[in-house]
This record gives sequence, structure tokens and C-alpha cells, in this order.
Amino acid sequence: MLIDRTEIALYREIARGVKEDKINPYIDDAQLLDLKPLLGSALYYDMVKNSTDQKYINLLDAKEFEVNEITYSHVGLKKILAIYSDARYKLFGSFTDTSFGFVEKNYQGSTTVPQNSKKDYYKLNQQIATQYFSDVALFLDNNKTTYPLWKQGCETRPMGIFRISKIS
Repeated sequence: MLIDRTEIALYREIARGVKEDKINPYIDDAQLLDLKPLLGSALYYDMVKNSTDQKYINLLDAKEFEVNEITYSHVGLKKILAIYSDARYKLFGSFTDTSFGFVEKNYQGSTTVPQNSKKDYYKLNQQIATQYFSDVALFLDNNKTTYPLWKQGCETRPMGIFRISKIS
């Protein structure tokens, strides 16, 4: 995995008691279902395999870069992945499988967030993360010699197009 629970906590509010084994599946899902289509399979798998390589650290962490003598910056794929992961966790993470069936935990003195609000949070954060990625894409477009695997493969999501599916 490219991030863990502590990385999510840097960018989004998450309870201290959330255990790694509870959140890790949502991180895995976000990597595979959200990040991989943006990067393309070739770049994604090379980055996962070589994440400590400096060229990938420049993608994973925030970075300033110049294009035509103008300084730009991107927030880094770790932040983007943290937002995607958090959105998935907030939508699906309150459900628990018990010996009595699949339940949503409730505590005295608290109310469960309505499913529609969770969906709205999910959609908004998917859009935010995708917008942050546009700066990473600009960085990749201007560093094609360092990242020759960028845009290899047909599943890369074109920038500016964001599909939102109805989640029931």
C-alpha cells in the first residue's frame, strides 16, 4: 500500500480508534479503483513496485515544478489517495459483519449519518481528489522523459471527465 491510516489523518478527520485492518481494505480499493485508472496500469504498477525511487517520491509527495518559467505545485498522490480512501471509508466503513448479521453500529446519544449524506460526502471528495490530480497530470505531462509509462494503457481517465454512478 502507498499510504496508511496515519496518512489519511493528515488530510481528513478520522477517529484514533480506527484500526489498520478496518481501513486498509478501503485504501486498497482506492488504489485499485480510483488511482490506477488515473495513472494507467503501466505507471501505477511500476510506482507500487518502486515507490521508494526518487521519481516516484516526486509523485507521491507534494512538489513544486516549473512549466514555461511559471511555478506550479501538486499536492502529491498520497494526499489524493488519502481523500479517495477516506471517502470510501466514510461511505462503507460504519457497517460491521457480526454473528447476527450485517449491522451498522449505533451508540446512545448519537445519531447515524443518513446514507444520502454519506453519498454526497463520497461524491464531493471523489471530485476534490480528481481535481487535485489535474496538477499531478500537468507535472507528468511536463516530465514525460522521467515518466515514459504515463498515459500507457487505454484505461486512463481523461481529465475533465468525471463519472458519478448512483450508489444505492
